[in-house]
Amino acid sequence: MGTTQLETVPEPKYWHLKTVLSNALDSEFAVGEILPNERDLAARFGVARATLRQALEQLELEGRLQRRRGVGTTVAPPRVGVAVGEAPHAWPGSGGDAWQPVDSSLRR
Repeated sequence: MGTTQLETVPEPKYWHLKTVLSNALDSEFAVGEILPNERDLAARFGVARATLRQALEQLELEGRLQRRRGVGTTVAPPRVGVAVGEAPHAWPGSGGDAWQPVDSSLRR
């Protein structure tokens, strides 16, 4: 992540910074690597620490980062995905499912 100033963009600064940081996570950091501290990152990108924190929070919500007090901000391991097919899924109780309604008055 080289030194850069965020240009004036139509989107909020924190969102643009999130995109820049996300690209850097893909190309410059390994899983488990600790990012520079907030003060250094904010100075590097020419933004307030509050703006940087918003971007980091979004990346944490996306599962890209893990933030731990006393440790710092680290690159999170990729989440395990679940293959999603194109076959229609039936929820219990919907038409065509294998579930059968039970009359509770027949229970003992």
